[in-house]
Amino acid sequence: MTENNKNLPSWFTLVASIALVWNLLGLMSFVAHLMTSTEMLDATMPANEAALFKDYPMWATWSFGLAVISGSLGALALLLKKRLSLILFMLSFIAVIAQNYHAFVLVDSYAVYGAGSLTMPVLVLVIGGYLIWLSVKGSKEGWLK
Repeated sequence: MTENNKNLPSWFTLVASIALVWNLLGLMSFVAHLMTSTEMLDATMPANEAALFKDYPMWATWSFGLAVISGSLGALALLLKKRLSLILFMLSFIAVIAQNYHAFVLVDSYAVYGAGSLTMPVLVLVIGGYLIWLSVKGSKEGWLK
């Protein structure tokens, strides 16, 4: 057993695994976003929601993709006990902020979706912040190589 595995908390692998599942769910959401057609929007969403989706700029789509891809890679790196997880989680966090800037500053998603529109973005930011903190702690404690 290596030195960093001796002092690795028993919960670490479970948390890293949950982080990977969480980020893979985000990746699936991104793929669904890319595959959503205008016809599907018109058939399944109220007009004001469909309008927000149709006007979604390419840079916000790229931010979404960058957030979930770097988050998934960060979670994989965390599971593999690699310090690279910190950089990947920070990149993901910045991309999430850019995506939320579009959703809540440039367009008023809150006005269309209501207070419920804040739940997922806040949860994503809290989990992202926690994963950054965990990567920093893991590096300091010697859990990550």
